[in-house]
Amino acid sequence: MQKKLLHIINKEDKKNPLTDEQCAKKMSLNRSEVTQLRKSLGIPDSRDRRKPLLKKEIEEILSTNPDISERKLTKELKKLGFEVSRFTVSKLLEQITTLIEKGDSPSIAHKKTRTKSLQDPFTSMIGWDKSLKIKVEQAKAAVLYPPNGLHTLIVGATGVGKSELAEVMYQFALQVKGLTSEEFPFVVFNCADYAENPQLLLAQLYGYKKGAFTGADIDKEGLIAKADGGILFLDEVHRLPPEGQEILFQIIDKGKYRKLGETNVVHDAKVKIIAATTEDIEKNLLGTFRRRIPMVIELPPLDARPFEERLEIIKLFFRKEAARINKKIFVDYNTMRALLVYDCVGNIGQLKSDIQVTCARGFLKYVAADDVNDTVTVDFACLPIHITKGLLNSKWDRGSIEKIISDDIIFLPNAIYTEERESIYDFSENIYKTIEDDYQKLQNSGLSNDMIEQIIGEGLEAKVKKIIKHITKNKDKLQKQDLSSIVKPEVISLVQDMTKRAKSVIKDLDDTFFYCMATHLNTSVDRIKEGKPLSNPYLDRVKTDYPDEYGLAKELSQLAGGYLGLELPEEEIGFIAMYLRALANSGSNPQETIGIVIVTHGNVAQGMANVANMLLGVDMVRAVEMSSKAISGLS
Repeated sequence: MQKKLLHIINKEDKKNPLTDEQCAKKMSLNRSEVTQLRKSLGIPDSRDRRKPLLKKEIEEILSTNPDISERKLTKELKKLGFEVSRFTVSKLLEQITTLIEKGDSPSIAHKKTRTKSLQDPFTSMIGWDKSLKIKVEQAKAAVLYPPNGLHTLIVGATGVGKSELAEVMYQFALQVKGLTSEEFPFVVFNCADYAENPQLLLAQLYGYKKGAFTGADIDKEGLIAKADGGILFLDEVHRLPPEGQEILFQIIDKGKYRKLGETNVVHDAKVKIIAATTEDIEKNLLGTFRRRIPMVIELPPLDARPFEERLEIIKLFFRKEAARINKKIFVDYNTMRALLVYDCVGNIGQLKSDIQVTCARGFLKYVAADDVNDTVTVDFACLPIHITKGLLNSKWDRGSIEKIISDDIIFLPNAIYTEERESIYDFSENIYKTIEDDYQKLQNSGLSNDMIEQIIGEGLEAKVKKIIKHITKNKDKLQKQDLSSIVKPEVISLVQDMTKRAKSVIKDLDDTFFYCMATHLNTSVDRIKEGKPLSNPYLDRVKTDYPDEYGLAKELSQLAGGYLGLELPEEEIGFIAMYLRALANSGSNPQETIGIVIVTHGNVAQGMANVANMLLGVDMVRAVEMSSKAISGLS
């Protein structure tokens, strides 16, 4: 047997060595027997046997054309008789490039080749390395599995990105196979388009012979013939009737099919199927069909993905709209917050549509106003009503949102950045204007006063934190004497006294409170003297949730009479309490103040703690594993 194996390998095509499977067929043995026999003779596997020759040919091509692309290099190698994929060429190029940089490749040491590493198509999918990581690994495995990949079924609700995943799988397949779209086609068929006419549906898929049905005046190729050599994507595959699913068995099992109207002629087709459905596959697809699709990938709905990924998806769609209209798009904080938290039942597809509608409304206002700033403004008034109501959704966590977004955003046609539009001293001055503007916009949206106050109130706390964050960041640039040109002397004196009293109660309070209060109260005093209303929709909640801070704020407000000769209203006391609350907690970490200890008998607690920390994304659960005697001693 050893001599026979040596004879077969010596006679093989050196450019395309025989695999152990191919040798086993020639020797009428099992593959495992051939592998063991080959190893006992010290013979490398087929890839390693070809590698020196393939490497030599690549180096020769690079020596004359160092800037050749991987796709063209793969084509040149195929012309030389190598049956090789672009993926294999890419990996070998990386090794050769490393040798060149070290000076260990004498045949082309005088040439510095420039090779471009392949850009993984899956990186275009937001969440590819996070919430979708396992799904991406499944998709890659389906494409790479030898010899020709696996048929795949993508399952998920409407709008989760099933079509996008199918297209990315196709791009990945093109890349690793080193083929063009003409050599490896991607044909899309939506089974729902012909769901009410099964005969026409089958005719579209398989083609038909002249006379097969009324109106079949000529022979016609079907989509399976067009997809020969590539991928057929069957969207909404659950709409394929049972007989249509059964006819696919021949394609899946043997690569053969018949056109509609044919009885004796059988056609060959090498087609990989990717199917997608929104329905329960157990109820809507034949069991015999499901068993023939080995890879099932289930995509999560949008509300099951992290807020960080949803934010990136929103930004992507705004960037696309900015590029589409070739204008800057300004999106305010509350609008971004609403888009992050509303119940988007249609998932990513609906989110994209809603953002397009929102931008269209903003663009209409821009055109009507003939805006000289060349910026389209997207605010609450532009949002559909179902989005604005999303801010009232009790399921979302305000703290989580504020961690990832705290400011307005401007999207450029070819870039994105967050622009600080206000100066250090403008922040507090604008807080009342923000309330008034938002109130007007929400009224125009048709919301009730209660809903408006709730939405604005939720946003106020974020606004206060934004002011504090901005002043803290720029505090080193501020001088107390600079305030005298902006803030009234009596207000400065009042705030100095208030800060001293507040620090006696809240020990870690710093000068940020002084700057916040000075600019804020300066505006408030002007409004009071001018008879303008002061509004704080968050007041009732401040009294309920922050009683200690409200009590201290009330005490501080009593100092105003001696300096200003007026009494601060409740609304203003509420704002002072909000600043106190935010500044008192600004340096704390929830994980330092809140903890959970799990105590169990045996090796159980640590596993529970690990799972809890992983699921919650924290490190605040601790485990204590004790003997039963120790536990009974505690009681």
